[in-house]
Amino acid sequence: MSYNVPTILIGLGGIGGQIANNIYNNIPEDRRDRVAIHAFDTDVNSIKQLEHLKESVTQTSSKRSVDEYINENNSVLSWFPDNQYLRRKTLTEGAGQIRSISRLAFHSAMEEGKLNKFWENINSIFPVQSDKNDYGIRVIIITSLVGGTGSGIFLQVAMYLREMLEKKFGVSSVLVRGAFLLPDILVRSNTLDKREWENVQANGYASLKELNAITLSSLGHWGQSEGVTIDLEYRPDQVDIQGRTTHAITEKQLPYDFCFIYDYENLKGQHLHSVSDYLDQVTRSIFLQLFSPISERHFSLEDNQILDIIGSKGLGRYCGSGVATLTYPHEDIVEYCALKWSLQGLNDSWLTLDKLYDEEKKRYEQDLRMGIVRDKPDRGQIFISQLNNIVKDEKTNIFFTNIYRQTKEDLGKGNFGPDKAISFINAIEERVEEVIQNDIDLKNAEANCHYDDGKLRMRNHIKNEVTQVESALKYYQEQIQKKIFENKTFITHQIIMQDYESASGTEGHKYRLNTWMLKKPEPLHPVATRYVLYQTQIELKKAITELRIKNSKLKKEIDRYERSYNRGNKDNFQTSLSRVDDALYSNIFTRGRKLKEFREEYMNLSTRHLNNLKQYRKSYLLELVYIAVEEEIKAMIKEWERLFANLKDTGETIAAEIDQRSTKFEENTDPTKSYILGAKAHQEKLWENVANSLDISSMPSEISEKIYLALYEQHCERKKGFFGYEKTIRIEEMYRDHVLNYCREELKNTFHEKLDFNVIRALHIEANFLGIQPELHIEKRIKELDQLASPFIPFNKDHREIKLWGIHPESEKIVTNSLKQELFNEKQISDGAYSKYELICYRAHYGLKLQDLDKFSDGKKLKRLAGAYYEAYQKRINKLNHGESTVTPHLDRNWHLPIYMPDINPNQTQIDNDNKDNALLLGIIYEWTKLVGEDGQDIYQYYGETSNRLILKLGEKVTKETYKLHEALGFNPTICEEIINRAAEMRKHDSSNKNSILEHDFIKGCSHLKLSSKGHLNNVLDLALSYELEDRNNPSLIEKGKRIRQVLLDLITAYFNGVYGNHQSNTSNQKAAEFILKLWDESSIRQKEDASTSIYNEWETLIKNYTNALKGNKKITS
Repeated sequence: MSYNVPTILIGLGGIGGQIANNIYNNIPEDRRDRVAIHAFDTDVNSIKQLEHLKESVTQTSSKRSVDEYINENNSVLSWFPDNQYLRRKTLTEGAGQIRSISRLAFHSAMEEGKLNKFWENINSIFPVQSDKNDYGIRVIIITSLVGGTGSGIFLQVAMYLREMLEKKFGVSSVLVRGAFLLPDILVRSNTLDKREWENVQANGYASLKELNAITLSSLGHWGQSEGVTIDLEYRPDQVDIQGRTTHAITEKQLPYDFCFIYDYENLKGQHLHSVSDYLDQVTRSIFLQLFSPISERHFSLEDNQILDIIGSKGLGRYCGSGVATLTYPHEDIVEYCALKWSLQGLNDSWLTLDKLYDEEKKRYEQDLRMGIVRDKPDRGQIFISQLNNIVKDEKTNIFFTNIYRQTKEDLGKGNFGPDKAISFINAIEERVEEVIQNDIDLKNAEANCHYDDGKLRMRNHIKNEVTQVESALKYYQEQIQKKIFENKTFITHQIIMQDYESASGTEGHKYRLNTWMLKKPEPLHPVATRYVLYQTQIELKKAITELRIKNSKLKKEIDRYERSYNRGNKDNFQTSLSRVDDALYSNIFTRGRKLKEFREEYMNLSTRHLNNLKQYRKSYLLELVYIAVEEEIKAMIKEWERLFANLKDTGETIAAEIDQRSTKFEENTDPTKSYILGAKAHQEKLWENVANSLDISSMPSEISEKIYLALYEQHCERKKGFFGYEKTIRIEEMYRDHVLNYCREELKNTFHEKLDFNVIRALHIEANFLGIQPELHIEKRIKELDQLASPFIPFNKDHREIKLWGIHPESEKIVTNSLKQELFNEKQISDGAYSKYELICYRAHYGLKLQDLDKFSDGKKLKRLAGAYYEAYQKRINKLNHGESTVTPHLDRNWHLPIYMPDINPNQTQIDNDNKDNALLLGIIYEWTKLVGEDGQDIYQYYGETSNRLILKLGEKVTKETYKLHEALGFNPTICEEIINRAAEMRKHDSSNKNSILEHDFIKGCSHLKLSSKGHLNNVLDLALSYELEDRNNPSLIEKGKRIRQVLLDLITAYFNGVYGNHQSNTSNQKAAEFILKLWDESSIRQKEDASTSIYNEWETLIKNYTNALKGNKKITS
């Protein structure tokens, strides 16, 4: 399969790199082993954006300036446009639409070995393997031709890669294709400043002019007569097969086999809306060509275009492609329905009780404004009461019924016990009792507080026993105070925080909060969690109030214990010990009675005091634990309230997203992407269909658990001081991650049959929604897709088209055979690699020539205005030729000159040659071009209207040979233009001011040639006749000499016709013929040449045929 063909994908510049990055991202992981990808860019900022090509990018620039580059290798000045502004420029920020800077950076990068990583990428796709098939190599180079990095190196990269692949891997079948984005994509989309438009359009024209010329040169198109040799150093140390240094383009240096161009308009003159749409169009087109099941068929059909290229002499290798898709946006529809589900769950279930509270609060505030004073509504109490009321309502609400049941203990078999809040509080009390009972220190202290009845009855032991018991009671009381505060912290930590350290969030102890929230028997829904927290807080407050009263009484009794023994007055306060002493030291008659009374009283008071201490130790500890737990519950309630308040905002955000998504496809700006069931009304119908099957309020306990633990962990971390109070969990993110994701997965899996349709099935459903016959609707939508896939190039009647369709087998099998034949014409590729939700139409036009594309045309062939790219280019070149401040749009400082590089348009090439030919003759005829002596030799100088200047060729002076002057004029288009314009003005002037044509300067100049060192030439015909005689060893001069003679005769005829006018054409032709024969008769060169020679015969034949045609009023053909 074509999937296995080694493929090299290269992105040049910011746009090329971005497209390559996007294509690579679309290639499945298991298919990337035969794909080498690389990007080249000068701009470090663009490189950072290539997230999929991190290890496959070469930054061709460095921090050095252009001046530093040039100083290291000044040989580049043979092509680089030397300019002080350019020399100061650094390259790390991009080439700045100056193509030669990119060329310079790439040249340096190659010398510095920066391409090693590039070749590592390529080597990786040629491992030793068992596949015996012999594959060629496919190369795709992507760039814009706007004028930055890409257009500055797109020729060199292609030529270098072809050469090295053939040498390195011995592969002769290297197919190099280019994908070029033209400037108007950035111009017409207003991406660039208007001041840049002409610049980038000129760069685009120059880029393809170079490609066109180099392509034709590599195919041997330029013969000797054209005198065109194109030099391009596309790599350092460039040598030919003999090892000689040469930069001349020869055979086998073809840059591209096929050139796909993408312009602003498609075949129908329609356009996309943004640059990103065009990048996406190119990405999709190239991916389909190279990496989809279409690829194999596409390349097979593409091979058939070779004959067209041959037939067009290599010119028709330009192509355009377009792709359009018809998509059922399954993922988007699922997301829309999931959002609707999650929002409805919020509004109808989660937030209902808070809405009821808000309404009650609003009524309370209205009452206050009316002077009605009542208790402020308590959110917790209203939350509980409203839920209870809803559950008692005759209209059963399943959601709230389930919530209510979750707040009760589940006894199994559908039976429910007491409130979990009550059971939780009871469990706390049991834990407090357990802790007290298990406290060894308190046990030991309490054991010492019991008196020995026998010792109390013994007079010798009673005082010691009382002393010991009182000391023990005091110690016990101290221990109780100490242990209460120690155990309060310990127990509270156990109740709230201990489970924070558990991996599951709960260890299952009844006295721990998380047990009731997560395990009785399953995690509580967030609404149920709030109910239990509110109820727990309310019940704790009640219990705290009761305990506070009880403990206050106990504390008073405990504090009164010592005073209970006092029987004296203020001055004689009695304690238990003083009472013992008083009894012991009484007289013999009262001693026994007093001891008995004290003993009985002491036994009663000390026992009651001990009991009070025992009650107090639990009751006060329980009060403090309840207070601490209530504080924790209160803080948690605030966090849950904050969660639900944020969920209200989340609901508004989700609602806004639903609204946005509902019109997403109606507002689609890319016409090449069509959607099925994407209309707002259709999405809503799909939701209604699926909503009937859903339990809107249902949610798995796992999600409740995750939400609870998220808030619980946040509470614990705050308590531990892990982060500041201001930091909170992202509520919306948590809701989306848990609840929305649950809805999404349920729709994809459990309810997939409600939304999961292939593209054809979706069209059927859409037709039903619209009330249209399905087959007619399918036919209409697919035919529209065909039109939307128009390539983004101008229409050309001579094109060849490739049209292919990509469809999933599941979709194809439900299309009727007749409809399949009508719509696809057996051009469909059915493959499981395509999405079943998508139908793809791919169209490509081949066999295009640049000059046939409107924007590159000079307009003369079809008699229309010149194209935008051509016009922008000519404006820039005119500025360049007239010495205005500008930079060449070319890679070479000389390539704007016709002598170095012919134009795309054959007409313009002919015009350039005609201007040069005419300027040669007219300059000498009017004596504006003269020979002057300098340093012992005759050289040509031009006497212009405003100044005189030497005629130079590449900075060198031009000596007296006519053919050298002719060549040099090719390097001086401004002089040619000025001579031709001056000659036209002179003809007008002489026609108006001189009575006889024989007095015209043109006629005089033709008749009497004045060239100081060419005295042997009598007239201008002598100049033409002697053209090739000046260097008989140069065969290329023969054809040029013939052309100059023809041009001279045409020039003379045109002059006479211009003077006499069309109404005297017979007369003007007769006069022109007479003048030509006169020049022939007076020609000194003719007289010197032997009449029997072939060259004389050629001259004579030309003159006779030409003048005879004039005399016979026949049309002269050159």
